Amino acid sequence: MHIRTTGSPSPYAYQPLPSEDWRESVARLSPSELSDESNALVRKLVQNSNYIPTHAELNPLIVDCMFRGRVQALNNMLAQLPLDTLHITRPADERAWQTLLEAMPASCPIQHVVLFGQRFDEASTLGLFQALGGMPDLHSVRFEWCNVTFRALLNPPSCPPLLEMRNLYVSNTDNPEILVLGILNASPNLGKLHLDFSPGIADKKYAKTLADSHASTLHTLTLRALRDEQHVAHYTALMKKSTALTHLDLSMNDLSSSTCQLLKEAALSSQTGLTSLSLAGCWPQMPDDKFDWEQVAGLVSLKSLVSLDLSGNEFPSSMKPVLLAISDHPSLQSLNLCDVTMSAELITEGLSVILEKNKTLISLQLPNLKDSDLGPLIKAMKSNYSLQSLSIGAMEPWLSKLSAEARQLYPNYLALMEIIALNQRAREVALVEGGMRAVLGGMVRINPALVPLDIARYAAQHVVVEGRDNSNEVMALTLLGEHAHKEGLDALKRLQEKK
Repeated sequence: MHIRTTGSPSPYAYQPLPSEDWRESVARLSPSELSDESNALVRKLVQNSNYIPTHAELNPLIVDCMFRGRVQALNNMLAQLPLDTLHITRPADERAWQTLLEAMPASCPIQHVVLFGQRFDEASTLGLFQALGGMPDLHSVRFEWCNVTFRALLNPPSCPPLLEMRNLYVSNTDNPEILVLGILNASPNLGKLHLDFSPGIADKKYAKTLADSHASTLHTLTLRALRDEQHVAHYTALMKKSTALTHLDLSMNDLSSSTCQLLKEAALSSQTGLTSLSLAGCWPQMPDDKFDWEQVAGLVSLKSLVSLDLSGNEFPSSMKPVLLAISDHPSLQSLNLCDVTMSAELITEGLSVILEKNKTLISLQLPNLKDSDLGPLIKAMKSNYSLQSLSIGAMEPWLSKLSAEARQLYPNYLALMEIIALNQRAREVALVEGGMRAVLGGMVRINPALVPLDIARYAAQHVVVEGRDNSNEVMALTLLGEHAHKEGLDALKRLQEKK
C-alpha cells in the first residue's frame, strides 16, 4: 500500500540523546512547570529511589513534559520505562506533539494512545500523525470527546504507515473525517473500528475505504448511533466483500425493516459468517404497524450467529416471528434481552418456545419480570439441558440481600435457578468424565477406554464438587489429551440422549 505523507518528521526524531537515569532528569524539572499530580510523584521518587510508579502516575508527568518542551526528560522516560499506554486529557498543540516526536527513542514502547478532549487544527493534526508514525508498536488509538476544527482540504494531512495498528475507536468526536480517513489509509492491518455519536461522520467515504482496503482484515465493526439509517446501508458493500468480518454492532440506529433486509442480504453473500450481532436500542419506541418483523427475523436467523443482542428495545406482539426464529436457531449460544419491553403474550409464548426448542443456547439475559411471569418458563425449562446462565434484570443481586424467608416469596425465580444449577452440574460432570477415565486408566496402567463409565462418572462427580474452589484441577482434567477430550464430549452426548 502506498502511503503519502505530508510534511517531514523533525530532524531530531530518533537521534540519540544524551542519556541519564530518568529519575535524575525528572528530579531537575521545575515544580512550577509541573501539575500537582506530577509534583507529588517527583517527591515520592526523591524520597524513595526504589519507588516504582504506576502508569496512571507517569502519564501526567509525560504530558507535562510534552507541554513544557522537556525533550530530554521525556526521552529518558520513554527509553527506560515500559510505558505501553499514553493517555492525554489536555488539548495538545503542534509544539506538544513535536516535543513527543523529538523525544521518541527508536524503540518507542507506546502501544496504545488515548486522546480525550482534544481540539485538532491542521497543524496539531499533522503533529499527531507524525507522532503516531514514530510509534512502531502502536496497536490502538482512541478518540473521545474530541473536535476537529478545520474542514477537509484538497491536500489534507496524512499519516505515516501504522503497520501494527489494529484498533481505532472514535466516540463523541465532532467532524472526525480527516482523523479517521488518515488512520484508515495508514493502517493496512486494522482489525477493529468503532464509531459512535460522532457528528459529521463521512460514512460513505469510510465504507468505501474499508471495502477497498480492509475487507480481508476488519473483523469487528461498531457503528453506533449514526445520523440516519442510510449511513448504515453504506457498509453493506463492505459486508459483501469481507473475508474477515465476524462481529457487527449496530446499536442505537433507527433501523427500518427494509434496511434489515439489505443487511441480511449482504450478510448472506459474505464470504465469512457473522458470529456476533448487536441490534440493541434500534427500536426504543414501538415501530408502527407497517413494520415488517419478518425482515428482522431473517436477519437474526443467520446460521453463523453465536451471540445476539436485542437489549433496550420495545417489542410489540407482532415481533413474535423474531422470537420464533431464535427458537429454531441452530448455533446461537448467547441472547441478550435486557431492558426489553414486551407484552405478557410474548413472555408466555415467545420466551417459552425459545427455552423449549432451542438446544444450543447457553446464556440468556432477560429484563426485569414479575415472579408470576416466570411460571410458564419453568415448564419450558424442564426440557432444556443446554442453558447454563440465566439473569433476570437485577433480581439476583436484589434477592441476595434478602433473608432466606423473604426469598421464598419468589418461588418461580428460585425454581428456575435450581434448574440452571442442575444443567451446570450435569455439564461439568460430563466434560470431566472423559478426563477422569484417562486419569484412572493411567493410575492402573490400562487403556482409558477400558475404564468403566460408571466408575469414571462417580469419580468425576467428586472432582466437580471438591474442585469448585480449585478451577485449575478441573481444567487440567478436561485437557488431558485428545482422547480424554473426545471421551468427555461423547459422555455429554450420552447424557443428553439419556435425558
